[in-house]
Amino acid sequence: MIFFFFIVKKTIYTLLLILIINISAVYCQSTNLQTTAKNINTLKASIVLILDSSFSMRIKDSYSTNGVNRLDRAGVFINRLIKTEKQKSIEWALVTFGEDIGAGKDIKLRIPFTRDFKKILNATEHLNAWGLSPFNSALTFGTNYCIANARSNKRIVIVISDCISTDTRGLFPSKERILKNFNKGPIDIYLIGFPILNNRKLKNIEKTVELSVNSKEKGHFHFYDISQTKTV
Repeated sequence: MIFFFFIVKKTIYTLLLILIINISAVYCQSTNLQTTAKNINTLKASIVLILDSSFSMRIKDSYSTNGVNRLDRAGVFINRLIKTEKQKSIEWALVTFGEDIGAGKDIKLRIPFTRDFKKILNATEHLNAWGLSPFNSALTFGTNYCIANARSNKRIVIVISDCISTDTRGLFPSKERILKNFNKGPIDIYLIGFPILNNRKLKNIEKTVELSVNSKEKGHFHFYDISQTKTV
């Protein structure tokens, strides 16, 4: 009789323990889901930075008074941009193109979406300008990643490049391929360029693209010179 009572008591304790563990697990899962939902709801924007790290980014433009090359100037731009916006709830991702061309990694997702902006800044400090410049393909890659993975409804792609494109005849970006990215979903594209003074095609890319952009898309395409950091 005593043995039977002991067995029943032990069984009851075991069932209570299992019940407590399950309730705790459900509570933790619920809490995690609520926290995740809260974090997503507080996101102001999802921003993909596409940084040109091709060989031409080694160039020191004649109008650069301090003799800094394009990649370094791009790094300064990103640093200022992120530190200006760091107090806001923004997730960042970093795509680079040009470096490691020999290893077949000319377009690379270096940092997936994160709210730890220091990861982005650290990655930009350890890039070496090398390889070709598949501008159009990199823009498509970054846009696709943003559309598929952004947790905010405000999706932004910022391309920092000298606008030399080795995957287009004529070595300048394709208007058609830029415009094609707008059809994938609501997205803003910012092109931060290094207009070369003696190359009108690159210097006027904003105008050539705008001529092909309809009224609906026009408000979502933005072009700035690298020196216009405060404006951006």
